[in-house]
Amino acid sequence: MSGGGGNSNVAENADPNSVVSGWVYDCGYRGTLDIVYGCVVVLVAAIWTVVHLNVPAGGESDSRIFWRRARWGLVSVTAPDFLTLVAAAQWDSAKKSVRQMKELTNSQSWSIVHAFYANGGGFVLETPDLEAFPINATSVHYLVSRGYIPLPAITREEIWDKSKADVFAKGLALLQSAWIFIQAIARTSQKLPLSPLELFTLAFVISTVMSYFFWWRKPQHVGTPTVLRCETTMSRIRADAGYPDDVLWTDTPMDFVEKSTQHWKRRSVFQNYDLERGARKMEVTELELPQWNGNQGPESLRLDTASSSIFEEPRPLWFGQRGTDEKALISPLSSRASTLVVSPKTDGKETTDDNKPETAQNEKTGNIITEIQVDTTNNKKTGAAENEEDDAITRIEEETTTNPPHTTTHTVTTWTQTPARRIPDDSIMAVRLPTKMVVLLLVPSLIHSSIHLAGWNHEFPTQAEQTMWRIAVVMLAAMSSISVGAVRVMGLLGYQGRYNLLWAWVNANADPRRSKVWDVVLGTSTFLLILARLFLIIEVCVSLRQLPAKAYVEVDWTNYIPHI
Repeated sequence: MSGGGGNSNVAENADPNSVVSGWVYDCGYRGTLDIVYGCVVVLVAAIWTVVHLNVPAGGESDSRIFWRRARWGLVSVTAPDFLTLVAAAQWDSAKKSVRQMKELTNSQSWSIVHAFYANGGGFVLETPDLEAFPINATSVHYLVSRGYIPLPAITREEIWDKSKADVFAKGLALLQSAWIFIQAIARTSQKLPLSPLELFTLAFVISTVMSYFFWWRKPQHVGTPTVLRCETTMSRIRADAGYPDDVLWTDTPMDFVEKSTQHWKRRSVFQNYDLERGARKMEVTELELPQWNGNQGPESLRLDTASSSIFEEPRPLWFGQRGTDEKALISPLSSRASTLVVSPKTDGKETTDDNKPETAQNEKTGNIITEIQVDTTNNKKTGAAENEEDDAITRIEEETTTNPPHTTTHTVTTWTQTPARRIPDDSIMAVRLPTKMVVLLLVPSLIHSSIHLAGWNHEFPTQAEQTMWRIAVVMLAAMSSISVGAVRVMGLLGYQGRYNLLWAWVNANADPRRSKVWDVVLGTSTFLLILARLFLIIEVCVSLRQLPAKAYVEVDWTNYIPHI
């Protein structure tokens, strides 16, 4: 049977194999709009309440925050297993933080709410030599254990008061999810088919139950962080840990603590996306300096116009590296800048060090390029630097009387960097979760795939679509098991390859000498998983153009009411 009107009474008495094409209006029973509206309301409510993002950067617009939430909502629809994995990793990290802080202070004042709040960017550290930047629970533990700051005095109630997590909204979303689950059971018992859109919605709400569980005590929609003031300079903190200023950081000066616990990192193409990094600025000015030809004149100021030098933006180092063998390293603290004096022609490379003024010997010409150090905080020089400057001035005065120089314009390049303004929402990813937690992740994933398998014999508009649906749901179940289970097993066996998560995140500790065979296998499984999900999403929408007649018949709830 076909037609846009679709009489529901006819649909109720029609042959089970008959179908209705086009838009079906409400004629006392449910129509196409009822199916779409009921599913969309459940999906939107679940997405809005299940996603718990980190604290935004100061001054971020509402539209930017909204689109960030929309992107993560899209991730939750297309890859609900991944969202649950992120939630589980954050929950596991928060539990570890509570245990570590309790061992350190023997205090009950640091709860899982505090740990979630810290890992979400709720605490920002303010030091005398650097503007405030967010730190996670690992950094808080490090600073407290070494006496740089006291244990944050904010209470769990105060944190929860800053949170805008609406328990009522979450409860309502869960009730809506329970209702569609009950409705699905009732329709199955009365042999009434579910539309593919309803199957998709049911599978989604089942897979998000674990995300609700892991994120239930994470503060949500926090707008402003808590400032932790530290009297010790960040330079001193890093130096005490064995990381002087000539060792760069990527996001914040506490990378040497925080990145040591990170197992996953973004691919380079996504590295700077929506991270609210601090600015790394370059300022280029011109400076006139005296210059002598040949080997005459003070050695400290001899420059050769034929020599070639270029200074590029310093490259950040990973957390475990030192800068002793690295070129062009500077102090990244925003209170300082490294000023480089270079010759006009640029085709080579030189080095600079923010804290140790020195000269670099040009291997080709034997001439010296002088580096001038500038402290933008107070413009004061150290005693040693001041003595060296006085000696240089004396030599210049003596030699310029017999060998007058001419002036040449040279380029001065100054680099400065400030820390990241927020902690990215994917900063904490699963490393080696406990076996029980892996089971909690795997079971909802398998249930999610099994629900789609319930549409195995569904009457799709074409035979090709039915065949593709069957292939997609089998592929979804198989690839989900590989993505969760195989990565877990390989990690336990010590595999250190460059396996990935959804192609966007890769193993940060990958060993390049390892065989890439398993990386190709896991990469292929990820591709097939994404392909299967995208097909299911498209099919649940286009299948609404033609559904079985029985799909429009409502459940007869009177059958479940006891009566005489």
